[in-house]
Amino acid sequence: MSCGCKGGSSAGINQVPDETQIEISKLTIIKRYTYRVITFLFALLLLPILLPVVVWMLFKTIVLTEQINMLPLLLHVGKKIKNFSERGQDDEDIEDDNNLEELNPDDYELVGVNKTTKS
Repeated sequence: MSCGCKGGSSAGINQVPDETQIEISKLTIIKRYTYRVITFLFALLLLPILLPVVVWMLFKTIVLTEQINMLPLLLHVGKKIKNFSERGQDDEDIEDDNNLEELNPDDYELVGVNKTTKS
């Protein structure tokens, strides 16, 4: 004698949830989102307290600590900004070259076209 579980039939299992199970699942969903909203609002209330603490720790580390030498970091950042601004000027020249209204198809020739297709 066996239980009949091997065949995979679900004759003894009620697959359609009844009204109470649907209401319970709705209640759990409502509770879950309520908890999430309350947690978010709590974190939002803590933000004005935590932000000044983080800013003070950053200020204390960078300005008040004598062991940190900020000059190499500032020089490196300055070089990156200088290179970025020079590259931006080159991009403006390229944009001027790509103006589609001024392009004339007769000024260009197709090179290296091996295949032709019928339209």
